[in-house]
This record gives sequence, C-alpha cells and structure tokens, in this order.
Amino acid sequence: MPTQTTNYGFNKPLVNNATDADLWGGQLNTNFDSLDSIIFNGTGYNGGTAAGTANAITATPTPALTAYSNLDGKVMALKIANTNTSGTVTMQLSGLSTPPSVKKFIGASKVDLAIGDLQAGMMGLFSRDGTDIILLNPRGYSQGADIASASTVNLDTATGDYVVVTGTTTITAITLSQGRQVTVRFSGVLTLTNGASLILPSGANITTAAGDVAVFRGEASGVVRCVSYNRASGTALVVSSAVTKATSTALTPSAGGSGSFTHGLGAKPDIIVAFLKCTSTSGSSGWAVGDEIYMETNAFSTAGFAVYTDNATEIKWKIASGGIVWNNSFLTLSSFELYLRGIRIT
Repeated sequence: MPTQTTNYGFNKPLVNNATDADLWGGQLNTNFDSLDSIIFNGTGYNGGTAAGTANAITATPTPALTAYSNLDGKVMALKIANTNTSGTVTMQLSGLSTPPSVKKFIGASKVDLAIGDLQAGMMGLFSRDGTDIILLNPRGYSQGADIASASTVNLDTATGDYVVVTGTTTITAITLSQGRQVTVRFSGVLTLTNGASLILPSGANITTAAGDVAVFRGEASGVVRCVSYNRASGTALVVSSAVTKATSTALTPSAGGSGSFTHGLGAKPDIIVAFLKCTSTSGSSGWAVGDEIYMETNAFSTAGFAVYTDNATEIKWKIASGGIVWNNSFLTLSSFELYLRGIRIT
C-alpha cells in the first residue's frame, strides 16, 4: 500500500524492496519527502477563522500542528472573531493540550496583550518564540493595564503605550528602554523626584495631581526624560516669574523730613512706590479720609518729594523744606500718613 509524506500527505509510489531505492520509484519517493519538507519548512499556516472565546481562542490551522513547536519561527495568519477583553489570552491550535499564552513584544520586552489588541475582524499574524504564541501585529496605540506607583516604576512592562499609574508612593526612578515612549496618567497625588536618571522638565521635583499626564522617553545609560507634563488643572508646570512685595507701616511725613524702610526683599526692589494716605480732611486740599495719593519724585523750587534706593536693604524718602504742593497749594502733611512699598520680580 502506498505511503504518504509526513506533513502534506503526498502519496508515494509503492516500491517492491530496498533494491528499488535507486530506481525511479525510490527516487521519486525521496523527492516527495524532500519537497514535503521544503514546503513545510518554508511556509506558514493558514489559521482560518478563530473560534473559542475572546480570551480563550481556538483555531484549526492548515496544515495541522502536531506540536506547538511547529509554529516556532513561522507565521500563522488567523482571522480574529472577537475582541479580547482581558490581557490574559490563550490559544489552542489543532486541538493540542495546554494552550500557550498569547503575548506581544514592546521593544525587547515580552508583555501581556492590552485589551483590544485583538480586534474582531482583523487578520492577526502569530508566531511562537519557543514558549508563548506571539502576536506580531498588535495595535500601534493601546491603553495597557494600570501600574502601581513604587520607588522604581518599570514602564518596560507596560502592556500599552498609555497607562495609568495608581497610588501615592514617591517615584525616584523609572525603567524605560532607550527610544521607547510611554504616556502616563496619574490617578493620585505623589512626588516625582528629579535626578540624574529621571530628568523632569522643571529641574525640580513635581507633585502630581489626579488627572495629570506625563510623557516619558527612554534615553541611553538608563536615563529617562519627561518630555511633556500637563496638569489636569491647566496651570503651567513652571511659573515664569514670582512677585514678592513689602510695604512699610505708616510713616510720618514732614517738611524737610527724610527716612527709610527696611524691606527684607533680599535685593534691590525692581519697583519702588510711595503714597500718602489721607487721615484727616483738615488741610487735605479736597482729599477724603482713606484716599491714597501715589507720589512721584518731583521738585518745585523749595517744594518736592523723592523716593529712592541706594542699597539692597532699604527704600528711602525725602521731602523738601517747603513740603509737598498739590494743585498750587501746600498739603498739610499732618493730615497724611506716608507708605513705601518695594516690589521684586524673580
């Protein structure tokens, strides 16, 4: 009775005995075996349409597998029937027992699938790495499983390019392979610690808030850089300038008087301001109690006022011997208080 080749079942002519091996029948059988091996080793598998469930897939590829190792280094095309709803997916082929897990590679890291990596109707391409079945064409963008905050967060194990980091543990380091990029949304308040291996855009630690989003990029030598950080509140991460100010207590103005105010700003103010505050309508030239009259340095003969600074600690003032003129009349200075203010912008 004729025999068949191992993989594709080519019928081989019956030969009478071993002496026929060198005759045409024997040579043809040898060629059939070689052709069967070449075709089997040089092609992939037609998986048909997946059956089973979304997360426990079954398939009957052509040719049939006798062991899962048959898929090592080869490719099987399989039409997906259901979108996966879990990152834990198995695939049984040709009725073989102990279905292996389906994984994917992100960079050099083998990870679970993200939910939705397998989409109903898509043509999935699969191979095997000796242990697991590998999805060769996962979605380019997917949200992976949540990752708990820790002192070192491993984003290389993220199952998608977008993940949520949960918890409130301070993060001092992130593991991310050179060239990889992962977008992270924080679900709570924690501290990102700026350092040589975790470089933050502010050059300082960042306290996160729920909903804040950061983009991290792996660099050489284990360095990870935050290339973008957006607060959920919409406020800027780094304020371009800070304004501090100091205002004196009430000073007593007088004709020919002078004085100073120690402001405590740590440097010369960028802006200095002086104003008179009316305390009595007597001789106030029409100003009401509580009115504030902002003063500029001026001089009219023997009348005038000056506000200035000549060092890093004080704001100084002077009033001419004639006093201060308003609307061609001298103010009654006893009806006013004098205030000095310094403003520093850093």
